[in-house]
Amino acid sequence: MFGAFPTMIWIAVLLVFNLLAAGTFAAVLVVQRAALARLRTELEAMVREPVAWVPATSGSNPPFGEHITIQLLNPMQLAARQSRFADRFGTLTPALIRRMVYQKAAVVVRQQLQDYGAEAEVAVHRGL
Repeated sequence: MFGAFPTMIWIAVLLVFNLLAAGTFAAVLVVQRAALARLRTELEAMVREPVAWVPATSGSNPPFGEHITIQLLNPMQLAARQSRFADRFGTLTPALIRRMVYQKAAVVVRQQLQDYGAEAEVAVHRGL
């Protein structure tokens, strides 16, 4: 008779734990569904008025006019040439090193275009 008592306690503890876990998951589900509903509403608003979220340009050209795209094929090698630390830390933080190289390249391209008298908008865009 006394041997069954600890087993009943364990069953009760496990039952309480399972109920708490189920309640937590239900609360998370409610929060996620609310966020999904909010995002769907925002998306429907964007679809109804697409011009409201298209980025404006600084010049007189339309936002989807002709443009030049540059992709650096060797950003890690460029970083290693500029800094001895980039070669060592490149394996630990490659995304950060690439981002810094692209930002530096944008500054260089912007300066070169200004030297030629070109009015240009130079920006770094991250891929999807």
